[in-house]
Amino acid sequence: MESRSILGREITMESQKRARGLGRKGILLPVLAMVLVTAVVTTVTGYAATNNGPGVLDQLSDKYAKVLAVSYEESEKSIPFDTVYEEDSEMYEDEEIVKVEGEKGSVLITEKVTDFGGKETKREIVSFDVLSHSVDRVVVRGTKERSYFVWPHGGPITSYFGYRWDAPGTYDHQGMDIDAHYGDAVIAARSGVVTEDTGWDGGYGLCVHIDHGDGIETLYGHNCELLVSPGEQVEAGQVIAYAGSTGWSSGVHVHFEVRENGTAIDPLSLLP
Repeated sequence: MESRSILGREITMESQKRARGLGRKGILLPVLAMVLVTAVVTTVTGYAATNNGPGVLDQLSDKYAKVLAVSYEESEKSIPFDTVYEEDSEMYEDEEIVKVEGEKGSVLITEKVTDFGGKETKREIVSFDVLSHSVDRVVVRGTKERSYFVWPHGGPITSYFGYRWDAPGTYDHQGMDIDAHYGDAVIAARSGVVTEDTGWDGGYGLCVHIDHGDGIETLYGHNCELLVSPGEQVEAGQVIAYAGSTGWSSGVHVHFEVRENGTAIDPLSLLP
């Protein structure tokens, strides 16, 4: 009986120890939780006080509350015009004219704009509507080769193309006079074919006529001797005559004349 009593007391004492242990644990967990919350609140409050700004919770709210926004923008842009070229065989290669003035077109562009937190992050074109088409500028360029002449003689000019006031009776000088010495070489200003008019030619005296094609003809007057004959092909720079004073002439010189489609033009317009 005593043994049972002793055993019973031991069992009872062990049960009481376990009960006391569970009681301590039950009290300890809530206490630890409260301590942790107090520490977090204290830290947040201290950070806010130190940084003199909104609370940490407000900052976190601002950071993660940024809005993703999408909008559409329209803008009108100009379309540049192109320049195209046409060729004209009746115009010289250094000539050109504007046949059609160019005009710009216009287009309406719609763009999708993605914005995150007030900052643009993406922009893309979603539509492209042509309001008016551009008109090409058209330029016409000549293709006819302009063969510039060489001087028929190297002397100074004594009389220019146009009206003369230095001769008896004012008249329209159809060419220009170049001073020369008797027997100086007279050369072809451009390649061509000697025409049938070559020979004695009235007031021009002994004269050479050369057809250069394209309606251009040259004339070399008042020579003392001719070195070419009608139908002969000559080259630019070739000696064709010797200077003299035949025909209506007041002294030795080379009368040089250029005709375009039968009309006299200023030789200086073609000489280098």
